[in-house]
Amino acid sequence: MNLLATVWFVFALMFSGLGIYHFGAASASIGLFEADTSPPSMTVDGLPAGPATDVVVEKRIQKFSAELNRYIAAYNTSTRQRNVMAGIGYAAAALTALLAMAIELKDFLTS
Repeated sequence: MNLLATVWFVFALMFSGLGIYHFGAASASIGLFEADTSPPSMTVDGLPAGPATDVVVEKRIQKFSAELNRYIAAYNTSTRQRNVMAGIGYAAAALTALLAMAIELKDFLTS
């Protein structure tokens, strides 16, 4: 086999492996945050726990939880898109390497 065709084959394998990795990574995601607002000893700004401060603490935790979950969802979406785009790029590079290998083998076999 032609040495240059072997190099292109190695590149095709490498790009294929990286593409498979990124397509697999596109399915991974971070789970959403679930807040537990039941601890009885929560205080806000040094105020003792009680019915009024418990409501304030619970509202703050719910607001934080909602904002964090929006951030996590946006992060999961953007990470998934980046990994899919990288996988497509590596697949295109692997196909290009296979095409270059085929051209090199054709020239090698016909001469």
